[in-house]
Amino acid sequence: MLPWLLAVFSPLLAAGLIMAIGPRHGKWLLVLAPLPALGVALFADLDLACNLNGFLLGTRLGFGIFERTFVLLTVLAWAISALFLACGQSRNFTPGFLSMFALTMCGNIGLTVAQDAVSFYTFFALMTFAAYILV
Repeated sequence: MLPWLLAVFSPLLAAGLIMAIGPRHGKWLLVLAPLPALGVALFADLDLACNLNGFLLGTRLGFGIFERTFVLLTVLAWAISALFLACGQSRNFTPGFLSMFALTMCGNIGLTVAQDAVSFYTFFALMTFAAYILV
């Protein structure tokens, strides 16, 4: 169950670490944040599911064949955008901006693997409200 949680919540962990270590090294942490989800999407067994009964009324996360495809596309898009952010022209990012970027990434990866309505809407709301701060 640990690879599941690390795959979905590693950007959430990165958001907290970015606030602690600052934007100079935190932007490179954003490049590493989607990699656990990429590893689970590529190397985990097919049709695995994770039930978290004590979290959000019984959250169910799964990596079926459709979820793997969407997670793979999502993670590649986030990794490329994080790499562009880290290597881009603007060098003065605040820790808040980078944390909201990581929270948006967490919500987007989470909603692609959510298999129940409550977790889908929770991850969708996380993605939406964090992205609102970015814009």
